[in-house]
Order: sequence, then structure tokens, then C-alpha cells
Amino acid sequence: MRRLISSGFSAIRRRLAGALRQAEAAGQLDADVDPDAMADILLSGVEGAILISQCDGEAGPMDRSVEMLELLLERITKPRMIMRTGALDP
Repeated sequence: MRRLISSGFSAIRRRLAGALRQAEAAGQLDADVDPDAMADILLSGVEGAILISQCDGEAGPMDRSVEMLELLLERITKPRMIMRTGALDP
């Protein structure tokens, strides 16, 4: 079971890192951002928030984590993106 879960997390991590590398290649990611490390941050943030929300029995931790991860992504991407709508800032 552990191997199956680990494999699933690895697949998600690879996809996130791949998307970040594409943004990097297109000049849309700040140069000082490590795509692999950021993929770990994003995955850990979401999965941790899911666990805490389940333990607490309320969605607050998940909602706040998603909001902060969106803010993080907005700050490391160029042009600055509004993540909820996909629209670009002027």
C-alpha cells in the first residue's frame, strides 16, 4: 500500500515539476525558482491541508492553504497570473 501511495505522489510531483519547467522555458517562471522544489512545496501544501482539514472536520485549513498557494504561484510567475480565473494582470 505504501508503495502504491508513494508512486501516486511521485507521479503528481513529476507532473507539477514538468508544468513548472514548461513555464520556466517560456520565461514565465522566476529564474530563482527550482521546479522540483516548488513541486514538493505545492504537493506538500495541498496534501497537508487535506489531512488537517479531515482531522479538524472542517474545510478552513484547505481553503486557506489553497489561497496561499495561489498567492505564491502568482508571485513566482511572469506575467503575474490570477490563478482562480486564469486571466492575466494588466
